[in-house]
Amino acid sequence: MLVTGASSGIGSAIALAAARAGADVAITYRANADGADEVRRAIGELGRRAAVFQLDLADLASIRDFASAARRALGRLDVWINNAGVDILTGGAASLSRVEKLDLLIAVDMCGTMLASWHAA
Repeated sequence: MLVTGASSGIGSAIALAAARAGADVAITYRANADGADEVRRAIGELGRRAAVFQLDLADLASIRDFASAARRALGRLDVWINNAGVDILTGGAASLSRVEKLDLLIAVDMCGTMLASWHAA
């Protein structure tokens, strides 16, 4: 199983629930490496295998490299959960113009999610 954006929040909760249910879990993060490592350790403490990958859904090269690496790490991916998304309300993106926010949303939440799913399949 793979969960994008699993270094915190809903994504980490999904990854941990899957591990509790018996799944080995690959997780991704864009910037929160420490959070991703904490989730990986927690999955390991549940007796399941975990793999962590940095993934930028706005970067096609990152997406291409990632899908095959995730399959190599766990053998296969039976479930793919697209949880990652861009935050345009807080942090650096909050100061962007409406058009820049829209461009970012389309690049990550739509194009990146679709491209990652296609590469996974």
